[in-house]
Amino acid sequence: MSDTNNAGGSPARHRIRLATLAAAASLGLVACASTDSTLPSYSPSTEVPGSYTHEFDATRDEIMTAAKRAIVSRGYSVADWDPGSGTLTTHAIRRRLEPEVADCGTLEGVGNGLASDRTKSRLYVGIVARDGAAAIHATIEAEYRIPGLMDYLALDCVSSGVVEARVAEAIRAEL
Repeated sequence: MSDTNNAGGSPARHRIRLATLAAAASLGLVACASTDSTLPSYSPSTEVPGSYTHEFDATRDEIMTAAKRAIVSRGYSVADWDPGSGTLTTHAIRRRLEPEVADCGTLEGVGNGLASDRTKSRLYVGIVARDGAAAIHATIEAEYRIPGLMDYLALDCVSSGVVEARVAEAIRAEL
């Protein structure tokens, strides 16, 4: 079996290169961790993520049509829309989020990680509709750029329900 993704060498040589790179990278991380005192202390969120159900005076099909219009009008790109099953998901939207939209844990000297200019975030929305209601769930991913390093710390974010409430209001306005 040939290795078509291997640029210049046998599969064994490629694995050795990867192992060497991995070892060098881990040594570099150990060196950074042991000598850099600027790494922030981080405590992840202890909240449990959930969906927020909103009631609508509409059928599933009406909710789905309104949800698609509402999502697009808010700047999201629809990744999947299946009115037959009542589901809609979005692609990630990259924007600066206000700290009140999610608990992203606590960073030493910053508080909520979303409060920092060093944080970049991505937001996804999922909707599952049925006659009379829709469960709306926001997934928020964030990364904090560590000062003095070109590395990011992944933050564990849990939605506070603000995004879901805003999406529900936009759906209601479209009905």
